[in-house]
Amino acid sequence: MDAVGSTQTVTAFREGAGLVFPTGNGNDTFVRKNSGAQDTDNNPNDFDPPPATGPPQNCGAACAAPDPCPTSPITPISDIQTLDPNSPKNGQTVKIRGIVTGVDDLYGSNFDNVFKADAGVWVQEAAHDPSHTTSEALFVSSIRRPVGTPTADVGADITLCGKIFTQFGLVELVPAGGDSPATPDAKQFDLDQAATVNSRGNPLPAAIDIDPGLAASQNASSRPYYRSLQGMRVRLADGIATGGGTTKFRDVFVRPGTGPAERLFRKNNAAATTTPWSDAPDEIGIAADGGAHNPADPRLPWRSDTQVDLDLFDVVHNVVGPLTFTFSFYEVMPQLNAPAPTIQRGPINAAYPPAAPNQPPDTLRYASFNVENYFPVGKINDGHEITGPEYAEKTDHIVKAIRSFLKEPDVIAMQEVAVFSDGANALTGLAQALGNYTPYITTNNDGRGIATGFLIKNGVTATNGRLLDADKVWTVAEKANCNLATGSAASPGKVYDRAPFALDVRKGDIAATVISNHFASQGHEDYCRIREADLLREQAATMVAAGKNVITSGDLNDFEFSDSLAHLAQGGTLTNLWNKAPAGLAYSYKFNGHLQTLDHILVSPA
Repeated sequence: MDAVGSTQTVTAFREGAGLVFPTGNGNDTFVRKNSGAQDTDNNPNDFDPPPATGPPQNCGAACAAPDPCPTSPITPISDIQTLDPNSPKNGQTVKIRGIVTGVDDLYGSNFDNVFKADAGVWVQEAAHDPSHTTSEALFVSSIRRPVGTPTADVGADITLCGKIFTQFGLVELVPAGGDSPATPDAKQFDLDQAATVNSRGNPLPAAIDIDPGLAASQNASSRPYYRSLQGMRVRLADGIATGGGTTKFRDVFVRPGTGPAERLFRKNNAAATTTPWSDAPDEIGIAADGGAHNPADPRLPWRSDTQVDLDLFDVVHNVVGPLTFTFSFYEVMPQLNAPAPTIQRGPINAAYPPAAPNQPPDTLRYASFNVENYFPVGKINDGHEITGPEYAEKTDHIVKAIRSFLKEPDVIAMQEVAVFSDGANALTGLAQALGNYTPYITTNNDGRGIATGFLIKNGVTATNGRLLDADKVWTVAEKANCNLATGSAASPGKVYDRAPFALDVRKGDIAATVISNHFASQGHEDYCRIREADLLREQAATMVAAGKNVITSGDLNDFEFSDSLAHLAQGGTLTNLWNKAPAGLAYSYKFNGHLQTLDHILVSPA
């Protein structure tokens, strides 16, 4: 990458000594030597300075970017979309024509980057051919919405050329001159820059009704029925929220139809680990991107004008929009220019979770609480520096949960609280806001600062706070089994990213060692959590042998039927209290519409 700057420019932005820029009006043109081909990484050597170079020239059409497919025929979109995971046209330049049926008005993001290519428009062929077995619509990425008028392009009849990509299972067309959808901060286009707009204000293709029977009977692994509609304008007549309500990402998951009102649990089988929709292939989401108004940083809180807010067992009617594919799920994306769905409230109407019963006297109440990326003011989370108001708002939510719903437990094991070596830590401010709790936490192995710890209520004695096995490292063989990218063969790295935090507590006649845990995520191999479980079980066994009671809990990132939980309960040192929870009612987490238990409390025999 060339750097061309003046002698006044910082060294990093020039090559060599830099160019002496003219200070007066006139011919100020620099021309690269050797007919534009010379490049010795030294600006003064590579350019002829003015005035010897002559005046600037306008080369006109000769310098215009060539049309990538000037005489190409229109490619039917049904030839681009197939029932396979990838398009047969991947990497090829094609020309398509269709009607803009909707807008995706939200950038994508991960911890480090914002992906502008995730915003764009949906294009569908004007006339539907019922004989086609594949979709006649696709997503055109990198199209920015008109400022202030997010629906202005909807109904436009356009012709455009671009390259086909399949990104995370979604077939996309990137306009000529655009960047791969995986490019952070990708180039964006106005619609009339990227396409020929043949006309505007056209009627949209009629929405295709989703057939609940076909959806439920489709193959669970490939879901060909939904795949055949990818990108198409569809209508979900009815859907019931069987896996909880609207998520923090503003989407909600439903099953076609109006019932039965039965909770959708993640099943106890191997397929459920890698394909959570396998037990309910008809499950479908409702995405909020169409009315998000394109927040500059989607990692910060935002709200959409088209999001559907449901509680468990609510029924939604008449959801219309393009059918997208994101995070392994098909989702209908309602649009601002369409009638809003209607909602029929169900029997739960759970605006808040149920509160715990009042605590009987002479007992110890224990809870485990993953507060999900709880960072102190001034620290960076997901590329964003936490502000005072943001910290105060989240702290207020957690305080209300502890007081109103958990009824102020004596001991609260905390996970995903950020703490740093400079003393900054989110738990201190929470304890101050509660007023009757003392925080116990220390820095851990996690590179982002995420740690485990405790809040101890006044009246409970706590001593000897310490991390367990924080310095335990993988052997080379263990690292291979865990498929870890961290460390090296010579130095494989720590077993725990977030080592267990232990504390000795006493309330009246009740004494125990309590342990807060946060095992490796589901993104790791099962072996990682099994190894962590073995180490924790060994620690608990040593404590029990020494006459101690043990309560160990936290986000173990695995299910009650998993191998890691079996290893943790091996030998009878620890018993999982989830085994006492009522079947069909108990769960600790909701993910993509499936209820599941990732958080556990285990106790020693006494």
